[in-house]
Amino acid sequence: MSIIVNGLAWGLRSCQSKLFQSCQDIA
Repeated sequence: MSIIVNGLAWGLRSCQSKLFQSCQDIA
């Protein structure tokens, strides 16, 4: 579970930096 939470946290940072493009790439 911790790995998933860390992944989501990292994804959120990428989202703010790349305007959601990273979000869809992860999802």
